[in-house]
Amino acid sequence: MQWLALQYVWVSLIIPAILVLYLLKRKYEERTISSVLLWQQVLQIREVSRPFQRLRNHLLLLLQLLIALLLLLALIKPAISGEGMIAEHTVVVIDTSGSMGAKEGNVTRFQLAKKQAASLIEKLGNGQTMTLIEAGNVPRVLLSHSGDQDALLEQLNSLSLRYGTTDTLAALSLARAIAASVPGSGVMWFGDGAAGKLEDHALAGFTPDTFRFIQTGSSKENVSIGAFVTQPGQSGWIGLVRVDNHGAQKRQGTLMIYDVNHQLLAAKPFEAGANESQSLTVANLPASPAYEVVLDLAADGLMADNRQWSIPTASGTARVILVSPGGNRFLHEALKLRRIQVEIMTQLPSNITNTPDLWIFDGVVPEQLPPGNVLLIGPNKAASWLPFQGKTKEIRTLKTMDQTHPVMRYADFRQLHVNETARVAPMKDMKSLLQSGEVPLILAGNIEGRRSVILGFDLHQSDLPLRTAFPILMQNVLTWLTPVQSAPFEAGQPGSVMTIPLTPGAKDRSIVLPDGNKVELQESGTSFLFQVPEQVGLYRLEERMDGKITQRLFQVSMQEEEKDITPSRLQVEIGEEAPTKSASENSVRGINSYQTFTGWLILIALVILFTEWRVYQRGY
Repeated sequence: MQWLALQYVWVSLIIPAILVLYLLKRKYEERTISSVLLWQQVLQIREVSRPFQRLRNHLLLLLQLLIALLLLLALIKPAISGEGMIAEHTVVVIDTSGSMGAKEGNVTRFQLAKKQAASLIEKLGNGQTMTLIEAGNVPRVLLSHSGDQDALLEQLNSLSLRYGTTDTLAALSLARAIAASVPGSGVMWFGDGAAGKLEDHALAGFTPDTFRFIQTGSSKENVSIGAFVTQPGQSGWIGLVRVDNHGAQKRQGTLMIYDVNHQLLAAKPFEAGANESQSLTVANLPASPAYEVVLDLAADGLMADNRQWSIPTASGTARVILVSPGGNRFLHEALKLRRIQVEIMTQLPSNITNTPDLWIFDGVVPEQLPPGNVLLIGPNKAASWLPFQGKTKEIRTLKTMDQTHPVMRYADFRQLHVNETARVAPMKDMKSLLQSGEVPLILAGNIEGRRSVILGFDLHQSDLPLRTAFPILMQNVLTWLTPVQSAPFEAGQPGSVMTIPLTPGAKDRSIVLPDGNKVELQESGTSFLFQVPEQVGLYRLEERMDGKITQRLFQVSMQEEEKDITPSRLQVEIGEEAPTKSASENSVRGINSYQTFTGWLILIALVILFTEWRVYQRGY
C-alpha cells in the first residue's frame, strides 16, 4: 500500500473539530419547580451533559466521523501497484541493450522482459490497444495502436537481444510523443535501466498514473575485459589486459589468450577485488594476425563481455629519443614493453643527423621544436610554441573530456591523484582530454605540424605509474605518435557508425562478419561509413588487388557502460515536472504506476452522507 498525496494529511484535523463541536456544553436557565419528584430527571440531564457522555451511542456522530475519514483517505490517495494495462492505449517499450543479456537464474533479463510483456498482451481487454517499441541504439516502432494479440505477440517474438547500448532519452521521447497523440494513453518500460543517465526533464510530462517501470533483473555481479592491446616485445608479442570486476564480491578465474585460429597460446590466473580492476601482462606470444582473450570463471552475470580481440600493431620499429635530465625509471620501464629503438639523452643535442619518429621531453622544454612528433611530460617553462603559465596544486576532481580519443581509449583516471600540474593556456589544434576544473592535465593534437601529446604533470608528482591506466596510456600515446606502430583500424561498437579505410584501386570489396555472413561493398572511394551490425567479435575487410585477395582485421566489442549490469530504475516526480538537476546528480531511478481508490472512497462517502441526512430527518 502506498500513499500518493500525504501533503493533505492536515485535513485530518476535521475529525477532532467534529468531536469538539459535540463536546460543547449547552446553557440552561434556572427555574423554580413545584415538586422534588422532578429532581431525579434533573440529575439524569446533568449526567448526560457531561462532555464524554455525549459521545456515547450517537449514530449521527459516527456517520459524520466515517464521512470525514473517507474524504481524508480520498485526498491522500491510498494505492497499490497496478498490474496489466495502465490505460486504454498503452505504449510498451522493450529494452534490447547488451546488459539485458545478463543472467537471472537460468534465463536472461531480455527473456524475462519478453515474458512479462507477453503476459501483458494476453491480458488485453475489449477496446484496449497497444503500441510496441524497441528501445535500442535507435528506437523503432514495431506495431502501432493495435489490439490484435496475435500480431503483437508475433512482433514481440521477433525481437532479439542486441549488444549495443540503448538511447534511453530517444526511446522515452518517442514513447511520450505517441502517448500524447492518443488521449487516455500510458507508457510501460520493460528493462533494467543499467546503462542510462538522464536529465530529469526527460521524464517531464509523465505521472504515476501514466508511466510504469517494470524492473527486470536484480544481480550486479559481473567481470569483464576492460581493455586488451597487443604490442611487439623483445622476444615475441606482449598482451596487456585489464580485467574489471563490477560486482561486490572478489572474483577469481583464468585468463586465456588464443591466436586467430583459436589455438591456445597462454593461460594466466587472475583475481580481482570488489569493484576493482587488475592489469595483467602476458609476454612471449607467438606472432598472429589477431589475438583473442577469454575469461574463464564460474557464474558470471554477463558472458558476452568475457572475450575480446586485439589486432597487433604494425611490425616496424620506431626510433624514439628520450630527453630526461633527471632520469625517469617509470618511462624506461614503459618503453621496454615496446618494439622501439630508444636513445636516452640528458639534454637536447645541438645537431640531429637522423630525425626520430618521436621526441619525449621529460621535465625539459626546448626553445624550438625539433623535427618529429612530440611527447612533453611535466613542462616547467614557457617557449615560443608553449604558453606555459606556471604551476598549480589546486587540483580537484578529474574529468575525462573525450574518452573516444585514441590516446584515452580504455584508460580509467577516476582514482588518479596529482599533486602538481602545469597551467597551459589554450593552444590552437590542441584538445584537452583530461582536466581538473579549467586546468588541462592531458592535451593532444598538433603543434607546428607535429602530432603532439602534453602531460602537464611530472610522473613523480602523481600516482599514475602505480595505476593500471599507466601502461594503457603509454601504449595509446606511443601508438598514436609513432605511425609505424599504428593499428590499421579503430575498434567499433555494435550499432555505431565507423569509418573504414579502403585500399585505392582495389575491387570486389566485402566485409565478413563474426557469424560468417558476408556484406558486399559497392564503394569505390578510399573510405566509407560502415553501420556496424549488432555483433561483437572479429570482422574482416576483404579486397581484391592485382588478382590477389588481401584482408584487414578489426574488432567490435561492447561499450563500457553496458558491462556494468547493476540495475537502476526510471523515476518521475508525482503529478508535476521534475526539478532541474545536473546530469552528474541524476541516474536512472525508479517508480511504479499505482491503482488508486479515490473514486470508490468518494462514492462510499456520498452514500453515507445520504444515510446521515435520512437519520437526521427522522430525528435521531
